[in-house]
Amino acid sequence: MLLVWVTFYLKSIQNLRITVLTITTVVSSKLQYQQVLSRLHDR
Repeated sequence: MLLVWVTFYLKSIQNLRITVLTITTVVSSKLQYQQVLSRLHDR
């Protein structure tokens, strides 16, 4: 029974890491996009 909990815990941690990576990637890409837009506006 303990083994099942451990594997479940590890899997959830992995999923959380993937989610966090995806979120940070999306946020950073959005920020870069905004920077590019503002640079275009400045010209």
